[in-house]
Amino acid sequence: MGGDTIEPFTKYKEKGIFVLCRTSNEGAKEFQKLTVGDGQPLYTFVADRALKVWNKNENIGLVIGATAINELRKMRDHFPEAWFLVPGVGAQGGDLAAVIEYGKRVDNEGGLIINSARGILYASEGDDFAQKAKEVAGQMQAEMAKSF
Repeated sequence: MGGDTIEPFTKYKEKGIFVLCRTSNEGAKEFQKLTVGDGQPLYTFVADRALKVWNKNENIGLVIGATAINELRKMRDHFPEAWFLVPGVGAQGGDLAAVIEYGKRVDNEGGLIINSARGILYASEGDDFAQKAKEVAGQMQAEMAKSF
């Protein structure tokens, strides 16, 4: 939609926003991998624009899906200090260990907000839902904690 649509949010220096670049869903390649301008994929063009042009207050991060691990790795190589919001771990097939390995920042201070909605939400359909959801969330938290 363009920089003017996120500018009202980026002006708050103490707040952060995330720009959608590469999602986890299968249909993402219909648009996000289309090539633009100099032949780069649309998702990298958006990332470049967001972090190099619109990021005047250094408060923009990128949404990059966990199932797009090669793209996540490429974006981390290209933007070693950026924050990434990473959906798609769990039910969508994203691998938490791979996300951590290829997505964490060079300073090893994280740089990742990892989301697993369905993996936790659908941990069980039975009466033990709350307990199973707690267990899945706890397992994820433990795996993340040992990596940082």
